[in-house]
Amino acid sequence: MRDRTHHTAAVIGCGDDDDEVTAPVPTTAPTAAATATAAPTEAVKTGSIVIGRQNKSPSMDPNTTALAPTEYYAVYDPLTRLDITGTVIEPALAESWEAAGSDWIFSLREAEWSDGTEFTADDVKFSFEYYANPDNASRLISRVNTQESVTVVDPRTVRIRATGTDPIMPRRATLPYVLPKHVFEASGGTPTAFSEALATNPVGTGSYVVTNIVQDQSIEFAESASSWRGNRGYTAAKLNIIEEFTTLVAAYESGDLDWVQRVPATDVARVQALANTETGAPPSLGAQHWDFGNRRAEGGPTNDVRVRRALISAIDVELIIDAVFQGLGRRATDQIPSEAVFGFSPEKSSIDYDPDTARQLLADAGFPNGFEMPVDSRLAGDTKAFVEACTGFWSDIGVESAINPLEINIWRDRLYGREQRPWPGAFNAGWIAYLFDASFLYDWYEGAGAYRLWDGPEDPTAAQFDALYGAAIVELDDEGRRGLYQGINDLFAWDGEAPVGPTYHAENHNAWYTNRIADYVARAFPDLNFDEISPA
Repeated sequence: MRDRTHHTAAVIGCGDDDDEVTAPVPTTAPTAAATATAAPTEAVKTGSIVIGRQNKSPSMDPNTTALAPTEYYAVYDPLTRLDITGTVIEPALAESWEAAGSDWIFSLREAEWSDGTEFTADDVKFSFEYYANPDNASRLISRVNTQESVTVVDPRTVRIRATGTDPIMPRRATLPYVLPKHVFEASGGTPTAFSEALATNPVGTGSYVVTNIVQDQSIEFAESASSWRGNRGYTAAKLNIIEEFTTLVAAYESGDLDWVQRVPATDVARVQALANTETGAPPSLGAQHWDFGNRRAEGGPTNDVRVRRALISAIDVELIIDAVFQGLGRRATDQIPSEAVFGFSPEKSSIDYDPDTARQLLADAGFPNGFEMPVDSRLAGDTKAFVEACTGFWSDIGVESAINPLEINIWRDRLYGREQRPWPGAFNAGWIAYLFDASFLYDWYEGAGAYRLWDGPEDPTAAQFDALYGAAIVELDDEGRRGLYQGINDLFAWDGEAPVGPTYHAENHNAWYTNRIADYVARAFPDLNFDEISPA
């Protein structure tokens, strides 16, 4: 057995962009109608907050990214919202909802857009249909992929009909932001003009309005005079985008930031030692994993399942957690869902680190001397160290990797099929189940989607996956749906046929000053809502 410290120097690094940590398991994905919660009590103190983040969203137009960033939830409202645990669906623009066969009927609250225009059901219909229209190239198209039609019943009622049924429609309604139809019309009625209008002067129904944007650097907010939701005391906010992690942490340490997202693992202990500082990690909503090339038309060694199994067996995940993440995290079990996600299979164990088995699998597949393999990945923060560690372990079994670093927008375009280069041997992925439901981890692999890793219905695993996934997203019984997701977990297991290999869950700690922020609790998505917290 090889010395486990062999790669320690190669795997030390700082701060990932896509990983999370475990949390208590929700027993069901709630689907019942909810009623409006009481308005927050009047805040005793008021103030402003300055936050820091490494990731930049393309613009204030929500159509430009599938991320769920803080700035969007500050300005725009969805129909519903998840509480900080992810288990309770709370009212937002919809005050209540009920199922009627394949339909979900949402009763809407009275609200105003920040420019004074009345919010109505027409805005909901426009938004959901806009996302669903592929001609608009919205990156939120997958958020509405179960809707068949949207009908305005009256100005305060909208009916969304699902394709088949959609048991989690109220939960799904936390993701599509409701956009202003009148701004689309006033901007000229084209996707390009609409995107430019939202990017430069976003109009929403949320608690805040944007007062200043410095592209890729900062966004400033003030409380919205017309917001139905209000806030708990933060009347102004500023988001600073600091892409270099060392600079980001230094800005927090110097007191220039009140809250910072995802402190690099190598800096967590130092940040925790700062006066009046607390850190917390939101729940893990999926495993960081490798997706392997498996398209017959493009060929390649990873088309052979034995090669894929070898590559996963060759990775010493425990050493990576110790060296890269300073022990903050845990090895994933043999599935993509984490314990916090509805559809998790509790009986599964982790994949053993076994380089001898990996070498034998390569030999059995016809590669006794290994091969060369391109690897695509983002290399921000801890991801760089993780990728370099994995490729080092692969080199130990004879697989030499050429790492191609992807800029964030190219990485995203890969997911949407807009980046047309041939598939690499391995692609560093890591989906997030924003809704605490496994459908949001597996929808990338569905049907004829651009991202899917296999070719067409002639692939028997693809056919099995499509059947299970198609049944799961229309199954109304929670236990029946859970069983279908667990069937997909079996397909994606090490001894299955799917081209996916889960590795780990990391703890991504946010940090904040408790003498400035009174009541922040680490949450999964978005990481922070300005309207949920109060000045200390």
